[in-house]
Amino acid sequence: RFVVAAVGSKSDTKKWPAEKYASLLRRLMREQSCSGVLVGDTHDKEDAALVYSALDGNALDLTGQTDFSALVRTIGRACLPMCWASGMISCGANGKRRIARSAVSLCSGGWMP
Repeated sequence: RFVVAAVGSKSDTKKWPAEKYASLLRRLMREQSCSGVLVGDTHDKEDAALVYSALDGNALDLTGQTDFSALVRTIGRACLPMCWASGMISCGANGKRRIARSAVSLCSGGWMP
């Protein structure tokens, strides 16, 4: 069991702070007895490194290491995909409504399923 987190964004105004991602991931990993996996493209490596560091290395960082089909498979196997907006979830859902419904999209007012 693992949670997939796409922590980066091409827009600085859409980025959620690394500490908040790490805090939420820590909580989910503890309460759901699961691991954390960070994903994204090569542009997201710096953001993922901040989250990875805040998690004291207690996650698998796949940022920049997956092609699109591997990302879709990874999201499909996750117990929960999470990202700032719905882009990663829309791509990863790939027609699987259950993934989109169970995903966490982080919003400026907090986070909500």
